[in-house]
Amino acid sequence: MVSKAVLVTGIVAFALSGVVFFLAAWFGKPEDSVPTESGVPEWQQDLMQKYLADSFKEDGAKNDMDQVDNKLILEVLKNLTTLPHVAGGDQDHKLAQYVKDKFLEYGLNHAEVN
Repeated sequence: MVSKAVLVTGIVAFALSGVVFFLAAWFGKPEDSVPTESGVPEWQQDLMQKYLADSFKEDGAKNDMDQVDNKLILEVLKNLTTLPHVAGGDQDHKLAQYVKDKFLEYGLNHAEVN
């Protein structure tokens, strides 16, 4: 059985290590990670703006939406939800294989199931 002194020492050491890690994380964060009025750091806002500006150009978005096939989406969702698939089970592995095959069919260069 553990003595009271060892138990108290362990608890105090654990609490102090938590305080030390908290202080290191709090005072060690970079200045530009301070949230703005919206709650999002400025560098993150800049990154999102650049991504959105590059991603949703008028011609690209229209072209992407023209290629969406609602019937194909419905077919894939039905295939994924028809049978129960408990995590780690045989049916789950079959569905993972199905998703991998679809990724390859749609042009992904590499996909694997472990």
